[in-house]
Amino acid sequence: MDYLELFQTKLHKLKRAGSNGQYIALCPYHEDRQPSFSVNVDTGLWNCKSCGVKGNAYQFAKDMDMDKPHQYIQETNGYVKPYEPIQHDLDCETLLVKYLDNLDTYSHTLPESEINLEVLSDLGIGFDDNGNLVFSYWNDGKVVGFKHHKVRTAGYAKNHWYHSMKIPDFRHDKPLIICEGEKDIIPLIQWGNQAVTNTGGAKSIPKIDNDYDLKVFQEFESIHICYDNDDAGREGSDTLSKVLRDAYPTKSIKVYQWANDLPDKWDIWDSFTKNKAECFYDAQSNAKSVEINNKIGGLKLINGFDATKMNIMPKKQIIQNLLPEQSQIIFGGTTGSNKSFMAMQMGMSLANDESEFLGFKINVKGLKVLYLDTECGENVFVSRYKMLQETFNWKGSERFFMLTGSSGMGNVYDSLETAIQQVNPDIVIIDCLYNTTEGADISKNHHIQPIIKRITKIKEKYQVTILAIHHMNKGGHELGLTKDRVSGGSALQNWAEHMFLITKTNEQSKRLLKIDKSRHIDYPECYYELEWNSDKKQLINVGVCADYKKLLIGNDKKYKWEKVLNYVEDEFTTAQAVEYITTCMGKSERTAYEWLREMKNCNVIKSNDYGKYEKKLKLVGKD
Repeated sequence: MDYLELFQTKLHKLKRAGSNGQYIALCPYHEDRQPSFSVNVDTGLWNCKSCGVKGNAYQFAKDMDMDKPHQYIQETNGYVKPYEPIQHDLDCETLLVKYLDNLDTYSHTLPESEINLEVLSDLGIGFDDNGNLVFSYWNDGKVVGFKHHKVRTAGYAKNHWYHSMKIPDFRHDKPLIICEGEKDIIPLIQWGNQAVTNTGGAKSIPKIDNDYDLKVFQEFESIHICYDNDDAGREGSDTLSKVLRDAYPTKSIKVYQWANDLPDKWDIWDSFTKNKAECFYDAQSNAKSVEINNKIGGLKLINGFDATKMNIMPKKQIIQNLLPEQSQIIFGGTTGSNKSFMAMQMGMSLANDESEFLGFKINVKGLKVLYLDTECGENVFVSRYKMLQETFNWKGSERFFMLTGSSGMGNVYDSLETAIQQVNPDIVIIDCLYNTTEGADISKNHHIQPIIKRITKIKEKYQVTILAIHHMNKGGHELGLTKDRVSGGSALQNWAEHMFLITKTNEQSKRLLKIDKSRHIDYPECYYELEWNSDKKQLINVGVCADYKKLLIGNDKKYKWEKVLNYVEDEFTTAQAVEYITTCMGKSERTAYEWLREMKNCNVIKSNDYGKYEKKLKLVGKD
């Protein structure tokens, strides 16, 4: 490695001073008038007999801002020996007092700009006996080393974030500025900012055990980077901004932009000392935000620390317990349960600023509702609308919109999106989901997924609440209202953020309503009894139904089960019931056991012991 060429490029009056590669020159670390800088071009080692600075070729190249200084690291038999700062057994507390006392002595050497000496003292910045600025390094509240400006480091002054001792006193809601040099800290603080700098230069980021040392930035909401106006500064700020963005995806990160007409290497210190603070403020106002790169495919990467600081607002409930805002909701119902009338009544109640719907409090007023009808056609749907108007004495609402027609619908979601753009609704009701699937087999997840993805996209794009009316599987009423009864593959059930269900009962005018899923709100896990007025086409909430299982039993099963229970005693065995069902009623043994299981699930009978039952629910005869 040619160390001679390295030193020739930066040393003034370099000349040979003997054998074995020894040269002398004027020291570049202080104002040297007589050559006091000694260098060995064979080993790359050097020292100054005047100011005391010493090091190796790597440190020299680094101090002189040479490109790729690592190429000058000394190698000995394959062992790489990097530069290590001079370590002195220093009485740092005493030295700091001395350096601060020198502020008055050497203050005349400072730039003409008005530098506040109190600011320097507060930052632990003073002068050594040679008139060099000295920056103090701290750890755990104690001064541990010093950097003599462009001369040497002493003590435990090593590559880390300078001025970090002040971070506990900084405001976390105010931007933290990262600048390129220790001197830039002075004007930033004097201008009322809070700042740190990297002591290793623009192209370096402090590390701890080979991981970037970024913990000092955890608490700050916003981080700004202002490096020098040169290639090294731009490259360094770009690298640092990307590292910070990867570590803290949710933070606001900005990079200041110097004006194009400013000289190369212009920095914050120049803006301060040359009375051109406006250059800094222009760079600040033209700062570019670092784009969030936390999206990985369709997923979002969130740092655990930032997650704890994210302000997640709870979902507003448009209708208490029933309708959380900006959610994808399924309203499932059995055939003939009047779910469409209920959905229309809900939409019209919202559009007419009613105080409640079916006894559930309406919390938001002034909403627009868009109702997509895919079943009735224009004539029937409008007739239903007029019927509800008359029932509730509504004058009509300019905030209730109907998207309907009797002819082919074409691509229904294209039409829906166009209508949303025109109407700008808050609530979109789809009646019903099945009719929008264009013949897809909704029992298969890969068929239903493109449809629910389209609905989700619409919801997110237009910030609306989506209520999709959907069918429930036939049979199984006795098992109650559960999300598993919703028709279709598991993807549909998983997609729903909120779900409420309605079913017919064994009494002609009674319906049961239950909320069975919500990701965003707490909800009562009870059954509500609804009364259907067929004349007025109106549902009325009677209240919580305690004996809902009795209403869920089909009349045919009620008749059959009653025959069995009339035969057995109040307490009976499995064998007694099975014998009657198979012998007297002519059913299979499998059917007998299935009836017993269903009666137990419906609370008609209770298992007291293995193979023993007790009558619990009184059944009525066939209607």
